[in-house]
Amino acid sequence: MTSSLAGRTALVTGAARGIGRGIALGLAQSGARVGLLARTGHEIDDARAEVHDAGGTAVALSPDVSDPEQTRMAVEQLVDEFGHVELLVNNAAVVWPLGPTQDVDPAALAAAIAINVTSLRSTTAIAARIACAADSRACWHGKGSRSPMWRSSWGTAFRRARAITWASSRATTLTRAYQLRRRSGAPVPPWGQID
Repeated sequence: MTSSLAGRTALVTGAARGIGRGIALGLAQSGARVGLLARTGHEIDDARAEVHDAGGTAVALSPDVSDPEQTRMAVEQLVDEFGHVELLVNNAAVVWPLGPTQDVDPAALAAAIAINVTSLRSTTAIAARIACAADSRACWHGKGSRSPMWRSSWGTAFRRARAITWASSRATTLTRAYQLRRRSGAPVPPWGQID
């Protein structure tokens, strides 16, 4: 495998199935050593076997990414195996809880936020701290910053995530407004004119 990723270490959360599994396989096929993170033990083992069958190198880890301590231990295990993380794909997510707002369990909603939102920041911070401790060239001090920051696209990723969240929320709100207008018999403007 001749690639710019040869010998680099990647960490993919939510790597047991779907998009995460596909990304992990693609990284491995491009020469990266891949840390596969997912809570589903048997599925993550199957993903590791698929990477190995394709000629790649991977380690399967099963932390709950909503728990920073479990994530830290998993990243440390990956670093012990392959070296510090150079590529990070925060892909872990859940699509629950579903249902009418009044029926959604607040604890389930908090758990979903911990996985879908909070874990992005904590996984990035954990990997960054470990990378900065291992190699100070992996870090930089931002203007006026007292603490090192990982050379990554976290800021860009955060802005994109915020924009996607805003767009998704707006689309949901507009869709709901459209549905309510139709149900109530109120005049409904053409779809593109609802704001």
